[in-house]
Amino acid sequence: MSQRSRRHSPSSDTSSPPSTSASSPAFPAQPWPLVVHEPFEALAADPDLPLCAPYNKLLYHLFPADTNVLVAPGPYPPLPNTETDAISTPFVFTVFYKTHTVLLLHVHPAHGLRWASARMSADALCRRRLNDLAPDCRLPKLYALSTFGTKLRFYAATKVVTAVPTSPTGIPSAAISSRVARTISCPAVQIDPPLPPPVAGSDVAPPSRWNCDVLEEAGANLLKQSVAEIIARIYLTDGEHQMRFYSLLNADVRPSILNN
Repeated sequence: MSQRSRRHSPSSDTSSPPSTSASSPAFPAQPWPLVVHEPFEALAADPDLPLCAPYNKLLYHLFPADTNVLVAPGPYPPLPNTETDAISTPFVFTVFYKTHTVLLLHVHPAHGLRWASARMSADALCRRRLNDLAPDCRLPKLYALSTFGTKLRFYAATKVVTAVPTSPTGIPSAAISSRVARTISCPAVQIDPPLPPPVAGSDVAPPSRWNCDVLEEAGANLLKQSVAEIIARIYLTDGEHQMRFYSLLNADVRPSILNN
């Protein structure tokens, strides 16, 4: 083979075009679609601003408007004989399935996370609301999230029903048919994580409890898993298999109960 032919042989040509992958900037993968992610990025720079609109967008991404789930925004119900302020009082998103609450999301400004009083108030208000609503929840668990900016803390309330003996005189006469001792079901509420025992001078709601970020993969996956559990329980409770829900959830975060 001549020197000229060797020079133009494909096997001997070392002037291949440069790889574009090596020179391309590496962007971290976003756990949410751009239309959900961008509102958080746009507003998160202001720590005084509660991220109500971005969370509203996120909830409607997780619970589409063409299903039987309703996302209802509004202020936290006023507490009697208490003074509140913009830091300690959250903006609340209540997610209903038909007429039953299945998820609560409390939104606080990001800068409140550095104040112990704001964190303790956020924790207490979330637990109070779960205690109020969990007994009437049709699902086995009622989920809640407390947020400071994009930081998340997850809660779940479970009903614990115990039988309490009563005498016929302890209940209205119209409700008894014989003069024998009876029992009534008294639902108690168990909240996870449990409230730590009080210790003088301790911080019962340290900032490390808000240890997830909605814009990061770990926090997003925990939120998706909670939503997947809610959807699974709706299916098991009411037998409504709405495929519109499942198309928005990755297979790795779907509860195994739906894959059987």
